Amino acid sequence: MSLLISLSILIVITPMIFPVLKMTEMRQDVNHQSHLELRQFDFLIAFELNRSKVVKVSPDKLRFYKHNGDQTVLEKYDGLVRRRVNGTGHEVMIFDVDEFKITMINDHTFTIYCKRKDGSEFEKVYSHRSIDIF
Repeated sequence: MSLLISLSILIVITPMIFPVLKMTEMRQDVNHQSHLELRQFDFLIAFELNRSKVVKVSPDKLRFYKHNGDQTVLEKYDGLVRRRVNGTGHEVMIFDVDEFKITMINDHTFTIYCKRKDGSEFEKVYSHRSIDIF
């Protein structure tokens, strides 16, 4: 009788395990996606720095001036970090941003700090030969 009750409980619980496992997988994918988003952001900044003649830094905005006259801006805007080229566009680089700060370390080096609403943080040091503060 005890075995029969145990088996019936197991039969009832078993189908519920799969949705719980699926939710766990989805949560891991979201964290992995967040990590990829920050790696892509890091790559974009390095790419813009390599192509820029002058970089202008403010506490919440980066401006990259290229040799051909194009200007690219990275800035916090309504809970995200966006990229704009020549004052147009709205390319979202990071979603769910709680805090975005840029701090000068010395004449050629600055730090970008980003804190997301889920508590994850990103901080990286960058350097360029020609940096101005605005």
